[in-house]
Amino acid sequence: MSTINPGPIGSIATGITTAELDAVGSGIPARRKVCGFPGALCVSANDEIVHGIPGGWAIRSGDLVKLNLVAEKDGFSPPPR
Repeated sequence: MSTINPGPIGSIATGITTAELDAVGSGIPARRKVCGFPGALCVSANDEIVHGIPGGWAIRSGDLVKLNLVAEKDGFSPPPR
């Protein structure tokens, strides 16, 4: 059994920016490689639905934070939408 690195999920904390959260992960982010998305993660908070672009926004206590990460494994990843 392999060990799973909690990466960005284990790093969510009050005061961290979404750009800092984006920098935590490891591996090959498929959306950046295939689609040219500007981050490895899509980070959305509160009333943002999905696919927020990581930036200077800092997470506050009580925020609802949603992460979307599409990874590549052995050259395979889901098709771009």
